[in-house]
Amino acid sequence: MSRATTTTTVRRIVFEAVHKGLGYGVLALGAITILTGMWQANGPIWMCVVVLGWWALLLLIAWFLQRLGLAMDSYRAIWGPCAPRPRRIDEGHSPGE
Repeated sequence: MSRATTTTTVRRIVFEAVHKGLGYGVLALGAITILTGMWQANGPIWMCVVVLGWWALLLLIAWFLQRLGLAMDSYRAIWGPCAPRPRRIDEGHSPGE
């Protein structure tokens, strides 16, 4: 089966959803850990404000680059911009096509 005709299976879709969800959850837990650690160490309030501002700036830059089409997903990074992407089952294509 060539990459041009591969179809994303339900198992792969579930894996990607769970993987992305757990990844965002770990990021959130990491942020909470950093902030509670700063609180327990009696870090100054300005330090928390700067850290939150930095994270907000990073999210804003990521959103802006995504809007401009300059963000690169992992599939494109691995296979290049001209590689055919696997089709999803929900795009109306049968797995046998």
